[in-house]
Amino acid sequence: MLAVLWNLLLAYVVYQIARLTYYFENTDYLNYTLDVWRGGLLFDTSAILYTNALYIVLMLLPLHWKECTIYHQCCKWLFVLVNSLALAINFMDAVYFRYTMRRTTTTVLEEFSNEGNLGNIIGTEFLNHWYLVLLFALVVFLLWRCYARPSINSHSLKWWRYDVVCLLSLLLFAPFCVAGMRGGFTTAVRPITISNANQYASRPVDAALALNTPFALIRSIGKNVFVVP
Repeated sequence: MLAVLWNLLLAYVVYQIARLTYYFENTDYLNYTLDVWRGGLLFDTSAILYTNALYIVLMLLPLHWKECTIYHQCCKWLFVLVNSLALAINFMDAVYFRYTMRRTTTTVLEEFSNEGNLGNIIGTEFLNHWYLVLLFALVVFLLWRCYARPSINSHSLKWWRYDVVCLLSLLLFAPFCVAGMRGGFTTAVRPITISNANQYASRPVDAALALNTPFALIRSIGKNVFVVP
């Protein structure tokens, strides 16, 4: 349980790095305030729990036979890949923001559906923003190195006790995960959506800084998102 909490804390650090990068890439357009930071924690929590739900379940499954090197190595790969993808999406959106002035949603699929030169555009932006590529590689490396794997002493551990502890941890953690995904335990304005970011921004454009791109993509799947004329 402690290892899972530590690793989720690492995910928060990754999202904060992504938000700071988003801001510094667009300082001419955005204001980073305390309210934006508070709102960012709310939306980051939702995105982190959505994207890491499988990892959390795999780590807390009450099955003692999973305490082996291969199983935990697979969990580590899953965690690092998922959060690296989230970081990459946030970085790319930091570059794309100045063209849309909002967080990218699933409407991006329609925006580029007729683009025949997409490969050259992406390649050019990679070269123009080489420092983001280096920062991405550094953060992913640190995420891999700082990942905590639970240590189980197989010689002294009573497996039935381990199974009970894991089951209780999973049952206790589940409602907090649901609440985090929805934005809280109350029913007011739940689950949170992209529009809720406006209450943390003094200007409409700053709502993009409170949000994160994985959350915006998840919340806009299958929905008709407002389109700026």
